[in-house]
Amino acid sequence: MKLALFVTAFCLSVALFPGDTVGQDAGEATSKLKDIRARAKQLLQEIVKKGVNEYTEQRLALLRKKYQDLKEKLKKRLKGGEKKQVEEQLEKVEETLEQAEEKVEEAE
Repeated sequence: MKLALFVTAFCLSVALFPGDTVGQDAGEATSKLKDIRARAKQLLQEIVKKGVNEYTEQRLALLRKKYQDLKEKLKKRLKGGEKKQVEEQLEKVEETLEQAEEKVEEAE
């Protein structure tokens, strides 16, 4: 009975929260980080061409928050080789966000 209850609870948790399974974290995290980095690069180009306004500052803050949330989640969940793979992407995203933040500071 206890085993059946455990299996049922496990299956429900996987079905209800498919993004929270550990096996998928590294791949999903890498793609999310690449997306955040691409958006940060696009925002950086926009800042260079058009300058800074309130909207670009809000977008940058949102990207930073998404990055920080994902980084915290990954620190708790990933180990070993998966962690190294994702850490490389984390560093790239951090660099790009810092470049964008520097441009914002220069423009102000």
